[in-house]
Amino acid sequence: VFYFGGWVACCSGIMCWRFFLCQAEDGIRDRVRSRGLGDVYKRQDYTPVKPKVMQNTLLAAVLGFLLAAGVIVTREALDDTIKTPEDITRKFKLPVLGVISHHKIEDGTPITLGDPRSPTAEAYRTLRTNVSHTSVDKPLRTLMVTSSEPAEGKSTAISNLGVVLAQTGRRVIIVDCDLRHPRIHTYFGLDNRQGMSDLFFQTADVPPDNYCQETKVKNLWVITTGPLPPNPAELLGSQKMQRILAALRQSAEVILIDTPPTLAVTDAAVLAPTLDGVLLVARPGTTRVSALHHTLEQMRQVNANVLGIVLNDVVTKGKYYGYQYENYRNYAAYQSYYGVKHKGSSAKGSKSG
Repeated sequence: VFYFGGWVACCSGIMCWRFFLCQAEDGIRDRVRSRGLGDVYKRQDYTPVKPKVMQNTLLAAVLGFLLAAGVIVTREALDDTIKTPEDITRKFKLPVLGVISHHKIEDGTPITLGDPRSPTAEAYRTLRTNVSHTSVDKPLRTLMVTSSEPAEGKSTAISNLGVVLAQTGRRVIIVDCDLRHPRIHTYFGLDNRQGMSDLFFQTADVPPDNYCQETKVKNLWVITTGPLPPNPAELLGSQKMQRILAALRQSAEVILIDTPPTLAVTDAAVLAPTLDGVLLVARPGTTRVSALHHTLEQMRQVNANVLGIVLNDVVTKGKYYGYQYENYRNYAAYQSYYGVKHKGSSAKGSKSG
């Protein structure tokens, strides 16, 4: 598009210059004839043989258009990222359980707490409903939320999902098993001096409840990571981890587990088979199709139960890489209608996914 615009500008300038030259020539000829020098002045053909301005202008416009089209096609061909929910359902045959819009927040507080009436908070409630319906006969007790690569919004998603689940009256515990780059404690303003790593290294089986920290949300507790251990994958795959999960099942109705990205390390693949389900978080324009494919392949190899995909940080207004989210117009309409009233109470800043 930029190349085409440049060519059009150049061509327009050339045509305007030629127009002004012709006007000047006609003006001189008229003044000469008005002074009675018509016999002296004889009309001459001053059209240049070369360059052929009009022909060159048309050729330049055509070449500029072809070049711009080539750049766009090449860019799309080389772009291996997920762009739409249809990309997921068509290429991976998995349901999209939630579509979370891009949202802004200042201090890292989950948007379901900072702006509970916002359309994004409503999207998390829809995700809660969809997750509950993925397993009707056997309620989900232990659920992992992870992603293919970093910066796709898994920790944000699990924090908000924990809030909306606790708001239904169920006792929920979020367990931060990202023993490499923990984030959960920052969302709820909790201390991270002790947590999962302490449970692993206790000689006796200490009740995990001793390490549960209360949050501002009723029925929601968090177990942070504590000091980071040198061997996270071995700890998550140990029998001690299974005893910790068994004890947590006695204390909570829903256990949400945050892990490192699947392709970065093996932690998620080690723990996934022992849980009731796995949610994968993807981000349009960031998550690569090949990365998500490898992630799903890893999960299938360990017989993990992948429930579906959460599409995070979706831009609902305008076009995204040429695609209009027409299937989610009701969501965008809710955002424009309900969000305007709540604009004043929404935290300003930048925090997405």
